[in-house]
Amino acid sequence: MRQLLLALFFLPSLLFAQSETLEIRGLVEKPQTLTVESFKKYPVQEGRDFKVVSASGQVRYTLESYRGVRLTDLLDAAVVQLPNQKEKGRYFVVATATDGYTAIFSHNDLFNNPTGEGVLVLFEENGKPIPAAQGAFVLISLTDKISGARHVKWLKTIDVRKVEE
Repeated sequence: MRQLLLALFFLPSLLFAQSETLEIRGLVEKPQTLTVESFKKYPVQEGRDFKVVSASGQVRYTLESYRGVRLTDLLDAAVVQLPNQKEKGRYFVVATATDGYTAIFSHNDLFNNPTGEGVLVLFEENGKPIPAAQGAFVLISLTDKISGARHVKWLKTIDVRKVEE
């Protein structure tokens, strides 16, 4: 019975194994495959006391401290393909976890709004690497009232896409 309970406890971690890399792909000139080590070449953002809040308003947990990189910095390095500036409202970014969970941001959310300054890809929580149960990378949006909705654990890919007519 004990073995069964242990297996059930660790099953989510086994099913949704963390990815050691983060891919930035889609409509970018320079697709990226990043590791935690490669994040050191970007400006690191640090903060304290971030609450992950569910749709019901319940605080799921609090990050006492965190370190990460702005998503916009990662996208700038990948160089979003935007041949017609008048179409930037048709571009969006999809953050996807290994379990299929997604969060979406419009181009304007990220680059023309204060929201973009607070969308981070974390590599450290509470002074340590991201716990294995959450993957190597976690995406958060600091300005969301319901922060759990765009809290992506097991982050694996960032896709830049365009709405087609």
